[in-house]
Amino acid sequence: MLGGGSFALYRFLFSSSDELGEIYFSEAYIGSIQQRASGSGTAKAKETAAITLTAGGTVSEVFVTAGDIVTEGQPLYT
Repeated sequence: MLGGGSFALYRFLFSSSDELGEIYFSEAYIGSIQQRASGSGTAKAKETAAITLTAGGTVSEVFVTAGDIVTEGQPLYT
């Protein structure tokens, strides 16, 4: 067994085969790649906050809708 393994290792390391692999050709074409993914589950907001008004008044205009991503300092309503 040791002799067979040594012979196989010798042939692998010191083989002088200049033969290259076979080259395959294929036509290229322009097309579209389509992939669909689907799933289900529940989603939660990363953060929530309560808005408390410091003075009485009426909200006349709202600049955001449910699901919008807002940043700090962005006006939400007047």
